[in-house]
Amino acid sequence: MPDRPVKEVYADCAASAPILDCAWAVLAEAYGNGWGNPNSVHSRGREARKKLEYVRELIASLINAEPSKIAFTPSATAACRTAIAYLNITIDSPYEHKAVEEAVEWNRMFLGGDGHSIAHMLANNETGEIYSGKVRELSKDNVVFCDATAAVGQMPVDVQDLGVSALAAGAHKFGGFPGVGFLYLREGITDESTFPGTPPVALAVAMAEALKYRTDHMDEANAYLAEQYSLLMDRIMEIPGAHFTVGKESILHLANILSVRFDGVNARELLTMLDVNGVYASAGSACTADSEEPSRVLLASGLTEEQALSTIRLSFCPETTPEEFSFVADALGRSVAQLRKLSK
Repeated sequence: MPDRPVKEVYADCAASAPILDCAWAVLAEAYGNGWGNPNSVHSRGREARKKLEYVRELIASLINAEPSKIAFTPSATAACRTAIAYLNITIDSPYEHKAVEEAVEWNRMFLGGDGHSIAHMLANNETGEIYSGKVRELSKDNVVFCDATAAVGQMPVDVQDLGVSALAAGAHKFGGFPGVGFLYLREGITDESTFPGTPPVALAVAMAEALKYRTDHMDEANAYLAEQYSLLMDRIMEIPGAHFTVGKESILHLANILSVRFDGVNARELLTMLDVNGVYASAGSACTADSEEPSRVLLASGLTEEQALSTIRLSFCPETTPEEFSFVADALGRSVAQLRKLSK
């Protein structure tokens, strides 16, 4: 039987990735078997506690950390802000997510700092650029908090190699459920010291299983995505006035994110037209989707205000098929042509 024709493509996986089957299976098991509260002393509570500690050990092993350095949080944002407050981070790179930027600004205004406590992301959630070399260099002489939300599950992450004091990530970026993340703190940390209450055991186990799946299949997934990324760029370059924020070879980049703009085409209008044509993309970070201001991240990457306001982000997952990549290329060409025709 032939495959059904592609009618729509979700190209916003960097905002929130589709939930993996292994994560759904954990949730079904948790609620089907009635997992207990891990703070309870009865047998179901003790079993839930065992599951939680297994998850802590698994996540720690996947980022080369010790289990005692890992705590669970309600989100990547919560993990970021906890680390920034704990380490009194007062300097941030110009590429940081809004959640990090605002927390660092608060510290700078009200707490001051020593000039050696720095936030620097591991990979850019808008452009896909990878900063692992910069993070390693900064970590030699500074206290460094690393927002690895865009990177974890997409590229190898080793906290010992990076040398960071803290690192944060969120489950929904790599196939887990929204509502849970984790924080690595080199000095050690407990769940109770960050967000006391009942730990979300099912969400945490689903997060760990999703991360293990992504890690186990990372090489093949990235090889596939890199191939499709290159083919998609070639197709997009056939559209007049197309420009990429990060090119194919010049800069290290994540294989799942592509940042592109088209001369004379407004990003918001293009996203609306893409939506009509069955492609769901974004102009960058989801938390700034309502802003009419140009992205500070794109401005820091060297774009002008006009260029930044013309830039969209396409982001994919390893499950995106070649037919779906081709559909995106067709929809982009059609949408850009339609907008240019309307503007005449």
